[in-house]
Amino acid sequence: MFTTMNQQLTTYIAITLAVACIAIFGIKLDQELNITGLKSDDCCTDEQLSNFQLTFDRTPCYGTCPVYSISINNSGKAIVMGHGHVEFEEIILQLTDEQLRSIAKLTYAANFYEIEDIYKQGERGCERYSTDSPHSVWSVTSGQYSNSVDFYYGCNNTPQTIPLMEEALVSFMGLENYL
Repeated sequence: MFTTMNQQLTTYIAITLAVACIAIFGIKLDQELNITGLKSDDCCTDEQLSNFQLTFDRTPCYGTCPVYSISINNSGKAIVMGHGHVEFEEIILQLTDEQLRSIAKLTYAANFYEIEDIYKQGERGCERYSTDSPHSVWSVTSGQYSNSVDFYYGCNNTPQTIPLMEEALVSFMGLENYL
């Protein structure tokens, strides 16, 4: 249990630092990340990025939570669709190779490919929850790694990897003012 808590704390600190670098100092995530278990040859070669795909959906809550989706393909085309409580219908971005590599590194830094695939009401790790929160649904493939995660924001005592990844992705893409 201590090891799991230590790993979660390490991930939390690493992602928090990445978000702070983006938001405060404008430092790009593609700088070498010093995170236990992340080797430079594990992540983000041109070959690994040749099949990179990221989809993200933020679902509604009972209130005015922003509802949107993000899709990024291996050519760097990013489509952000607004579905409710946002100030846009569609935003299309062309990410540079450097930006695409940075987003891929974010998924590795967050150990996304090793976390559970579901955090929702009644499931292990979400015995206590509130009933008015949105879900964050992710699917990411990069190189030989792939994972899909359904994260319910109303769960208590779950890893903060997914919310921090979402915050970093939104910040990195400059979407804060739209959501």
